[in-house]
Amino acid sequence: MPKAQPKCLQHLMNGTSRMFKKLFFTVAILDTLLLLYAGIYENNISAIGQGAGYLFFMAVIFFIISRNISFKFKAPLFIQFIFVGWFCAMIDELVFYLSNPLFEGVSLTGDLALTTGPYLLAHLGWYYVHKKYKFSWFQSLLTGGLALLIGEEIFGGFILASPLLGIILLPTFIFMHGFHMIMPPYLLRNELDKLNRKDTKLKYFWGILSPLGGYIIGAIFLAFGTALGIK
Repeated sequence: MPKAQPKCLQHLMNGTSRMFKKLFFTVAILDTLLLLYAGIYENNISAIGQGAGYLFFMAVIFFIISRNISFKFKAPLFIQFIFVGWFCAMIDELVFYLSNPLFEGVSLTGDLALTTGPYLLAHLGWYYVHKKYKFSWFQSLLTGGLALLIGEEIFGGFILASPLLGIILLPTFIFMHGFHMIMPPYLLRNELDKLNRKDTKLKYFWGILSPLGGYIIGAIFLAFGTALGIK
């Protein structure tokens, strides 16, 4: 059996973790307020919409976690997990549609239809990671949000275009996908805790690679759908 960590080391690690969480959320909120201010000052509807969307998702996450809300319905666990993830991803797309549509000229129904494939496959991969590994809610938020943020950057995202500003706004950008990536494992945590799961550093590797791989495969199908003229 692995040796237990000394209590002083555990206390230090827990304290560092709490400090990092506070720093992360503080920077994310300040970044979002700055984005809103810049949008209002420059009369930029896109920036205002995105800032408001980020604040909305932060508020929803804080509310659900502070109330310890859980959820389940009668279906196999992987169906519940993928459905919750997909449904929350559609809310994400709906909130950001006016300020950040999939591409210029796409209708709302076209946006939702085209993004369904990438999100379903991303959450399929995300489920198998959570089936095998145990994550805290904050680890799910960071790992899942970062995984799909990388996916967006692969297909031409904001950070590659403006690296310095992108790094400054990174905590806020993580919430773009972190919202729908945290919801399935958190809301279904009671069911997931019944599984025999590991807690190793490998979870971060697979937590990035697995949903990212699903997202990329789905994005290839999205490209075909766009080529067929779905709008």
